[in-house]
Amino acid sequence: MPRLYSGFPGRTPGAGLLLLRFAVGAALLAEAVPRLAKAGDSEFAAIGVCLLALPIGASLIVGFATRIAAVMATILIASITLFSMRTLAASVVQGLPFDLTVLAVAVAIACLGPGAFSLDAVFFGRRKVIIPRST
Repeated sequence: MPRLYSGFPGRTPGAGLLLLRFAVGAALLAEAVPRLAKAGDSEFAAIGVCLLALPIGASLIVGFATRIAAVMATILIASITLFSMRTLAASVVQGLPFDLTVLAVAVAIACLGPGAFSLDAVFFGRRKVIIPRST
């Protein structure tokens, strides 16, 4: 099993990971926010899924606990896809191909890690180790 924070690629690869994280996080937030705004008392399961999607999506966007959030997003998106717990009323991109694409991107984020443009990189990133010269 790879370490939780194995590498933080910068420049173009880091920007690509930032874009992937933002895409999955925004998709989760776009699924959860409208559903919570229209939530009724009889939809406890849907409200629970939405309440899970909000912190997972926000965590992916800012890059905090990225691999854990990506694995949780993968499980959440797979459950939404399998159990047809749709939360957007009508959308052009809504459907199985979109769900599978977001699922694949979430798995890729879980495999690749957060990248240099994340809170994980700030907290656990590269460090400059200074070894004093012996006299």
